[in-house]
Amino acid sequence: ELRGLPTALIQRVHERNKLERLMSPDAIVARQMAQARASLPVFFDMLYLFFRDLRSTRCELEKLVLAIADRRGPGAFTAVTTRACKLRIVRAQLEMLLELLPEWCRLVESKVNPGTTLFTIDKSSSVKVAELRKRTMMRSL
Repeated sequence: ELRGLPTALIQRVHERNKLERLMSPDAIVARQMAQARASLPVFFDMLYLFFRDLRSTRCELEKLVLAIADRRGPGAFTAVTTRACKLRIVRAQLEMLLELLPEWCRLVESKVNPGTTLFTIDKSSSVKVAELRKRTMMRSL
């Protein structure tokens, strides 16, 4: 392979290859998804508060994704630079919640606007139940 070359040069080549692998788009997406999974409890809280403030149990999926991706403050996506990436992460986190908490949230087809998907939550659950579900969700990660 690289025999006969100085050791320092071989090390620099290996470091550059490692850096290229770490900076590849696939590796970046994988790290962002791992962070999205790890921050799922915070995302759950954000979503819970969003619906509490909205005073509704349903919201159009795309409007919800945009509202969360554009959010500022605690739980915001400060390390993510592009809006497209923020949108992808929010969608992934919503999919994870749908899998982990199917009794709390679900997607339904709008009867008023056919073709529109609504994200709905079960607000009849108390805060204690929501906290219990969140702890269960954290253990499953």
